Amino acid sequence: MRVKAIQDLSQLTDDTLFTEIAAGAALCVSNAHQIDSDSLLLNELRRPAGSEILRLAAEEEAAKVLILVDAVRCPRIERQSDFNRQLQYFNDHLAKGIYAQYCWRYPDSFSAVREWVNRERKEYYLDGPNNVDWIFYNEILRQREEAIYVDYIENDGAHYWHDPRRTDELGRMPVSSRRPTLRLVSALSNAGCLKPSALDILAKIWRAQAIDENLTMHALFDLNNKSLESLHAGGLLETEDSNVINEIANRWLFPLYPLDLRKDRVSKEELRSIQRNWN
Repeated sequence: MRVKAIQDLSQLTDDTLFTEIAAGAALCVSNAHQIDSDSLLLNELRRPAGSEILRLAAEEEAAKVLILVDAVRCPRIERQSDFNRQLQYFNDHLAKGIYAQYCWRYPDSFSAVREWVNRERKEYYLDGPNNVDWIFYNEILRQREEAIYVDYIENDGAHYWHDPRRTDELGRMPVSSRRPTLRLVSALSNAGCLKPSALDILAKIWRAQAIDENLTMHALFDLNNKSLESLHAGGLLETEDSNVINEIANRWLFPLYPLDLRKDRVSKEELRSIQRNWN
């Protein structure tokens, strides 16, 4: 038995690949909804720490759907290394966190997405009143780990224990504002976009499209609508709900397969040098 064998999908033909991804995506959607339902229950019971842990898990599970669909959208022959790297993101916490955070954003171009991703994947970064005052660990991974684990923290020479139970303010966050990734993958699922035959159509449309700095949000909107229209023409669009259609048309963002989402190692000494030389 070998777990985390997601890379084996690269060995499949398209037809088999689409069938396997459809099966996996359906499981991820179902599991994300189950975890999210438990999160909402804990939220009602005023257990914000547990609710937040499950919310993050649900968002990660939903993000795995978007990772799989972006593998479908990637031209796997012409960009084989990108395709293989995309599959690896399925088990990468930072990559899943980037996808979850991505669903909150409204980028105007793929160029803006690249700049954002390059910032978000830094292992350490500088911030504070002067933008260089303190060194912080990667925010996406930090938020995830701080929600779950007790840890002994060192921050610029100061040490303290982190208590993940100090999350009372999370209980006051509106539930509707905490689920953008799950909303999007639910819309894709409800519209039938995650079925094998639908994935085949999406692959034909998106693999022919260059994903580069010249791609704007307006062009993305046109591609999303073209995808929906093609599914409708093929009798594969499974909903007429305008809310579902609008969610896909307006909130399904640029594919991320051209980008490296892995942790970008950063030297703390280099950051300290920047601090010392700041004027």
